[in-house]
Amino acid sequence: MRAGELFILWASLNQEAVNTSAFIASHLAEHAKPTSRVVIAAGGIITALGRALGYSDRIDRLAVLHTRGRLDLATCLNMKLFQTIGVDRL
Repeated sequence: MRAGELFILWASLNQEAVNTSAFIASHLAEHAKPTSRVVIAAGGIITALGRALGYSDRIDRLAVLHTRGRLDLATCLNMKLFQTIGVDRL
């Protein structure tokens, strides 16, 4: 367990307010690095965020993807997981 994870656990147990958005963004950025061996799986943090944002119905209709490679942005766009709404926006 990493120091950041321990801090989040401590804050939760002690009812201390923390910026969890920054923690999650940092956590995902770390795992998105090409050197990371972490596989982001269904039921993990991405699924939890999607459900919290009200996308449960769309998540439930997604086909399971079994791949050893990375699910990069181009793949997500091809699978229609994201929709472009402008030049620089998804």
